[in-house]
Amino acid sequence: MDDIVKQAMRKWPDVPNCFGWLALDRRGQWRMRDDAAQQAGAAGDPIRHDGLVQFIARNYQCDTDGRWFFQNGPQRVFVELEYTPWVAHFHAGRFTVMTGDPLHVETCLMDEQGNLLLAGTLDGIHGQSARHRHIALLSDTDLQAIETCIAWRDGYDEDDADASPGDLALPDGKHLPIGRIRADEIAPCFGFIASPQRHPHVNG
Repeated sequence: MDDIVKQAMRKWPDVPNCFGWLALDRRGQWRMRDDAAQQAGAAGDPIRHDGLVQFIARNYQCDTDGRWFFQNGPQRVFVELEYTPWVAHFHAGRFTVMTGDPLHVETCLMDEQGNLLLAGTLDGIHGQSARHRHIALLSDTDLQAIETCIAWRDGYDEDDADASPGDLALPDGKHLPIGRIRADEIAPCFGFIASPQRHPHVNG
């Protein structure tokens, strides 16, 4: 977290939380959702200002209820997640998340729609020294790049929701079996709330 943000939190400790105005889409883009977008149920406009994108990334955190937020000075701006709290990319033989941090993949999963999800750790994410296990959707823009890393199983039946489709080869040479998971199981399994706007008072 930025020092200027910490200072603002100490100076103004009781600023109300903000819900519904910021979203993370399936490609790892931050989106601003004004009143019109919220009323229409629209995704909102992508944030393209590099400085703002980096500021959000540096101050992106999770509360004890599993709601992800951007600490914007003294105010928590909770994030509506289109799918998962992190979105993964694959480039030059390495996995990263949308903030640019490296993702150390420990588990690979596929949902019933064929989406690939990667569970693993992020080193020192946003100033934290501990390693935390996270879940990230692989952006569909990276599916072609990762295709050469997947060994598809002979005779795999796409209609079998429980069958593993194959293995994922990691950059370090390890191979992970691709497990199966349903989309509605991901949030409870990995302990996050996709729509904080619908749960503004989780603990009452």
